[in-house]
Amino acid sequence: MAEVANTGVMQGWGALQRDNPWPEFEWGSVESFSLALDGGGRHLVTDKIKENPDGILVEIGTFLGGSAIRWLNASDRLRVIGVDPWGGNWGPYVEQMKTHPSFLKHLPEGRDILEIASAIRKHGNFCIALNNLRKFKDRFIPVRQKSPDVFDDLKRRGIKPDIIYIDAFKTPEDLDAAFAAFPNAVLCGDDWDWRNEEGVFQMRDNVNRFSQKHRKEVVAVGATWLLK
Repeated sequence: MAEVANTGVMQGWGALQRDNPWPEFEWGSVESFSLALDGGGRHLVTDKIKENPDGILVEIGTFLGGSAIRWLNASDRLRVIGVDPWGGNWGPYVEQMKTHPSFLKHLPEGRDILEIASAIRKHGNFCIALNNLRKFKDRFIPVRQKSPDVFDDLKRRGIKPDIIYIDAFKTPEDLDAAFAAFPNAVLCGDDWDWRNEEGVFQMRDNVNRFSQKHRKEVVAVGATWLLK
């Protein structure tokens, strides 16, 4: 029975790859970079990856691929589904990082933030993100959808993620939909220490309410949280 289940997952993976192709791009024409806005604690996720190195991780909110690169480097057998609309153009957003030291500390050594912003303005979010992930093309699928709708789509395809990492809008819907579709997946994410304009730890409050409702233990380090 396990073999049949694994066959179904692989068929679902192949169909998802087919339906979510990579963009046409002159790969390598722009130097890749890893801009991971890491607020600390991501070892919580990589430790889980190492416990199940052959698993599937779904990342909600892939941005420019920095965190996805970290997950893929944690195991050479892990497969990652990156979910992000990659809409608009993040060039101006990245450009304004030059005035924020807290953002600049994440910049790869020797890279200029204005050069990166210019590449995004020219080629768009999607192409630059995938260019950063190009060496993982066989293990990374870009899904240009919004959550939480994507969870039902993955379930219909027979894909069963082992880890779901949420780094998107700070709303409870992502948690609820992920758990409803995949109750056995490890739920984790970013923004534990992020405050909104009213000073509220919005994601932290969502996670704590969810953990109390479903009797799960929260582990948090830096910006990263994980539900046991």
